[in-house]
Amino acid sequence: MTLERTERIARDGMLRGLHPGVQLYVSLAGRSHELKLGDARPGVPIAADTLMLWLSSIKPIAAVAIAKLWEQGLLGLDDRVALHIPEFAANGKEAVTLRHVLTHTGGFRMPIRHWRGQTWDEAIAEVCKGRLEPRWVPGEKAGYHPASSWYLLGELIRRIDGRPFEEYVRDEIFTPLGMAGRSASRMTNSRHSVIDFARCSTRRVASWQSTPL
Repeated sequence: MTLERTERIARDGMLRGLHPGVQLYVSLAGRSHELKLGDARPGVPIAADTLMLWLSSIKPIAAVAIAKLWEQGLLGLDDRVALHIPEFAANGKEAVTLRHVLTHTGGFRMPIRHWRGQTWDEAIAEVCKGRLEPRWVPGEKAGYHPASSWYLLGELIRRIDGRPFEEYVRDEIFTPLGMAGRSASRMTNSRHSVIDFARCSTRRVASWQSTPL
């Protein structure tokens, strides 16, 4: 896909109301290209340094973090989750493996209720108490797990490495790559630097918690 086609698709998405703006940076063989479309807020255009929310875009970063632990021999992709998080072995989820979690085939897509108001430990407890979905055999069926499985991976990283997910990602991924200013945490007091609206919600964001996935 060319950069020109990418820009056309982005502009078309904005016209159709799929997203209020787009920020893209590509670097290859010493050449770079930036694309900035739309407004961060009314009257304020998106810039190259406008901070954006990761939301589900953090999932590939979490997968890289898991892969680093695998390279170090600290976990196996076919380990049962309960090997590292024993309380997860409940309500039919005993056989779910890390591979299932990474590939959206685990079968525990339950919503994390009121996750913006929950502590990290409360969210993990809710995931661990959740039930395997009816007629779901882990690994044989795929379905998007928007939050539950990725909280679980963050907790797994914390239990194996000892650092919270956001610290591990900062130290082991962002800093070595020179990605200063990037964070896997939700930020506080950032009304004027983080885009605070999305297609499904236009209310202003007042505060952010340290729940990265």
